[in-house]
Amino acid sequence: MGVLKNIKHEAFAQGIAKGLSADAAYKAAGYKPNRHNASRLNTNDNIVARVAELTAPAVEATQIEASRVLQELARVGTSDIRKLFGPNGGLLHVTDLDDATAAAVASVEVVTKHLTTEDQSGEREVEYVHKIKFWDKNSALDKLAKNLALYAQDQAAQQTADSISEFLEAIKGAQPTPVSTRETDD
Repeated sequence: MGVLKNIKHEAFAQGIAKGLSADAAYKAAGYKPNRHNASRLNTNDNIVARVAELTAPAVEATQIEASRVLQELARVGTSDIRKLFGPNGGLLHVTDLDDATAAAVASVEVVTKHLTTEDQSGEREVEYVHKIKFWDKNSALDKLAKNLALYAQDQAAQQTADSISEFLEAIKGAQPTPVSTRETDD
């Protein structure tokens, strides 16, 4: 489609694409403020098509980011604290962590404590305490479950089970009634 021939229409579409309200975009395009006319212009086929064209790259980028967000949520939701330690039980250096484990770590704090005891050379011993905090795993799993509509599936299954239970309860003790048959002419 490209740039609209009407300069004010193009400015209006640009404003809408930037997230302005129809009223604000109408005014920014150089029109005298009029809510009715702004609303009407916002439904113009050429304006709608131009706004879609202008926002397409942002929509495309958002879709890429959406998959990345899901990937990051999955990393947090499936994180395993054991991956922070090497085979000898010692804490791995941050640069040695795999990508999934590093993504699950919210913060690392190293506290240095000078002990009162001295080593053989007469210097005071130093103890390092590492505090590692992970992102909230429950929150990540909850968000993933909502995105995958797992709650909706559970709810639908529960409604089906409830319906079956209600039906069975309703027919409990009911006497069967014969179904009449109709003879057909041959």
